[in-house]
Amino acid sequence: MARIHAENADFALNSVQLEDELNSVDLNIQRDVPEVTAFADTAKAHVAGKYGWGYELAGSADFDDAQGDATIFAALANAT
Repeated sequence: MARIHAENADFALNSVQLEDELNSVDLNIQRDVPEVTAFADTAKAHVAGKYGWGYELAGSADFDDAQGDATIFAALANAT
């Protein structure tokens, strides 16, 4: 997987800016590439599949700033 280094990323959840509470944001993108090789093929054949993606976030809890924590815990409780 390719990696791109970035600084000063803006990250929002439900329109609430969370970048002041985060120290790492990773966006992971996976693409299904199933093999469809048949008996008469001379080499392996693949078809493009659908993409899957997800975020990995790391940071410190800032309980003085209730808006960020309230947004995160509400999203977890509602499974959004």
